[in-house]
Amino acid sequence: MKNTNRLTLIGLAIIPLLFLIGCGGSSISGTGGTKETSNEIFDDQGLSANFRNSVVQLPDNLLLSSISSSGKKSSKKSKSDGEESIAVSVYSTIFSYLRFSENIKESVVKTFIEIYDSGILRNLEVDVIYPTDGDDGFTGFKLEKTLPGFDWKVSLYNGNDSSPVTTFLFSRSENYLKGKILLGSVESKTYIVDDVSTTISENSTLEVSFEGSATKKSMSLKFVSDFDTLITFAKENWDKLSAAQKETLDLGKPKNLMLNVTFENDEYAISGTSYHPGWKTISELDNEDNIFGDNNQTYMFKAKSIVGDEKGVKMAVALPDNSLNDITTVYVDDSISNRFKSNFIDTVNKNLLRSFDEIDDTSTDDTNFDGDAAAEKIEGFNTIRWLMGDSRLPIQSLLSHGSIITQAEMDLATNFWQDGSLTTWNLETLAKVNTALGDIARSDESKLIIYNIIMAPTIISNFISQNIKVTYDDLEVLFAVESEDASAFKIAFDTFTRIVNPAFFTKEKGLLGTYDGTLFYEYNKSDQTLTEGDKPTHFDSMNAMDLESMESYTPVDVMELEIFIE
Repeated sequence: MKNTNRLTLIGLAIIPLLFLIGCGGSSISGTGGTKETSNEIFDDQGLSANFRNSVVQLPDNLLLSSISSSGKKSSKKSKSDGEESIAVSVYSTIFSYLRFSENIKESVVKTFIEIYDSGILRNLEVDVIYPTDGDDGFTGFKLEKTLPGFDWKVSLYNGNDSSPVTTFLFSRSENYLKGKILLGSVESKTYIVDDVSTTISENSTLEVSFEGSATKKSMSLKFVSDFDTLITFAKENWDKLSAAQKETLDLGKPKNLMLNVTFENDEYAISGTSYHPGWKTISELDNEDNIFGDNNQTYMFKAKSIVGDEKGVKMAVALPDNSLNDITTVYVDDSISNRFKSNFIDTVNKNLLRSFDEIDDTSTDDTNFDGDAAAEKIEGFNTIRWLMGDSRLPIQSLLSHGSIITQAEMDLATNFWQDGSLTTWNLETLAKVNTALGDIARSDESKLIIYNIIMAPTIISNFISQNIKVTYDDLEVLFAVESEDASAFKIAFDTFTRIVNPAFFTKEKGLLGTYDGTLFYEYNKSDQTLTEGDKPTHFDSMNAMDLESMESYTPVDVMELEIFIE
């Protein structure tokens, strides 16, 4: 999963609203103009306080838990021994969205209060366009009254466009406000490839809605961007781009995003769904496997924090199919654990078959095969030997075959082991092989290994023709072997399968671990593993927070999201 490390920059799009503070000039009558003025609300000195009191304020324990997990801001990659930490790679997107929503909220509040305090909205006639100097890219603004769902609307215009490019709607009830901001922005960046300069513009639209009352405050964010041109550029130039240019492209950011933040009954809650088509693009361009599924570029999450001494956060994360509409069991079926278990074995078997074909495919493994398809077959054979064990390979037993290797079998083996391994093992001639297999002093285990090495071409042929698959049972047998490689693999495998829902964080320690309903898997920051451990302090109060009833957005709704400014 790729982090949305530049998402907060979207919040800067709020700033153009501040141009109202310095605007002035005579009015230009618009269609349907009226002499009714705005004094009835904009002369009220309590409006600013009402507004700030209506917008949810996120607590520190939500915003800082990710920093404690990695020792760095979660928008940055935190690595130990070259590996990205679980706290960052799995959960940092949530904290990015938390900070994003907090920054947007602060921008909205600051903008509204500064506009209000400037007095520019007082003594205005409604339904009249007021011109500006255009220095900020806007040429006029208009105040409207009595709209569906809202009492007031401020619209910003650009040039001769009949439709606004930014709108701000709000109403007041008692001492609280509800409102909505719709705005569009364009971000342009220039890239130089082979001395050719290319400027790419990305259009995006943001909708921010908020509402407050004496018992509940809420804020929702919807974001849509169009970066098809960006993806096309990446596909055409990926191998020519520097690491810094790829980072600037930020293909991992969300194309569409929906967030909801609430504060009610002493609980802060945030849920969201984001669609990241760039994840798949990056995997394809880097020849990486989509370990969580070819069509699982959607990120869903829920999180709650309780007000009190515990300072705990409870979270759930899912990676569902992009077209999923029924999300009833999404946080179980599509948890990181289950997505990993569903796709890992399929990915292993797919890569084994790719290694056995005649195509040179350097993406089969992290190993660079240097253009040698024969080396891929050797790597594939060594992999199935390691995963399945010498006694469970698809070949007749040594006892059934007999201890005599034929010249034809030896010729196939010599052609297969082109890397000089037979010489290294002192098995480069038929005589040496048959002598070793007939040596009564040699163990049966050693003879079986020699037999499998010589019969490697037949084993691969049988593996393909009999449609043999590596299974989880094979992994269990492997994990029982006392070897350094098997032990390291088991630790990594177990950790991924233990990224279940929910997960728990605190401000002081960051990620505490995950809970499957029976066992608590404690997170060890130093080696980035999840192992069976004791439940943390205040676990019961944190776990009692209800994530099930929280509002969620379906992947299909987010993928098809559109926002119109009107």
